[in-house]
Amino acid sequence: MSAALVLATIELGCSYSYVGGLERNKGGVGIVIEDKEKAYYFTNPYDDLAVAERKKVNLLFNKARYTSALEVVQDICSKVTESEKPYYQMWKEIIEGYQLWDKFDHRKAKYHFEKGYHQLKLLSSKNPELIQITDKIKDNLTFLNNINGTGRDQFIVYDLIANSKRRAELENKYDDAVARLYRVIEKMAQVRLKSIYKIDTGNVILDQLAISSSAKEKYLKYKDSKDNKVKLPLFASYSLLSELGDSLGRAFFKVYDMKLKPLLDTRNHSILAHGDKKIEKDTYEKMLEVVIEFGEIDKTKIPHFPELNL
Repeated sequence: MSAALVLATIELGCSYSYVGGLERNKGGVGIVIEDKEKAYYFTNPYDDLAVAERKKVNLLFNKARYTSALEVVQDICSKVTESEKPYYQMWKEIIEGYQLWDKFDHRKAKYHFEKGYHQLKLLSSKNPELIQITDKIKDNLTFLNNINGTGRDQFIVYDLIANSKRRAELENKYDDAVARLYRVIEKMAQVRLKSIYKIDTGNVILDQLAISSSAKEKYLKYKDSKDNKVKLPLFASYSLLSELGDSLGRAFFKVYDMKLKPLLDTRNHSILAHGDKKIEKDTYEKMLEVVIEFGEIDKTKIPHFPELNL
């Protein structure tokens, strides 16, 4: 009966006590003799059971299922004994940071990251096995600090590429991955025009462009009738860069006809754009390769989420 009670409540994270005795009647097999009782106290067995739950957290996190991983570690926190809680609360903060980061909520992600990282740093000073992942999380925190700083736009490009890679390589969601790469191509032009030429693609002042009058006229078709602002789409943004003599604009048109245009056409007919076709793995891989090529992307700057092994 006692064993059944433990098994029935073990998932609740309970502690147990048992009243036995030093002496029993009937030759030691009967009931405890009065005044010979002794209470036995046992630690919460869920502390050991949580080992299996930690493996679940690892599996979910390493497959980019950050919300599910967070839910499991929150459940663990509610069931382990008080002495075990700080360890799991630390990982809860870190995993929540990654979950928010994956959804591009960089400000909130940084807040949770910092809370968890400082705890992990203290713990790793006593546990050498945690040093490697501590260093990786430190690198990620540095990236988050940068993306929350003044030079945010250039880091957004690298973050979008990393997000695309997670969608493709961890989840096999190639439509999502290509949608992000399309945004990378668009964002690179916007960043270059803004940072070098002070041109906002959402409100281009044609009189300020250092190009011929005839060249300016072709951009008039992008004027929004609602607010009279000239708003440049992807192709027009690169056309303008090329006319300004910018290297990124020239690099775009070097790969456009033979490599990039077919990929963009495929993207435009995908179910997440304007059509109903499914994106395949090879389309994603080719687009990633082209983006890295013409955008001169430094692969070492692409942030990588670590693999957890709690």
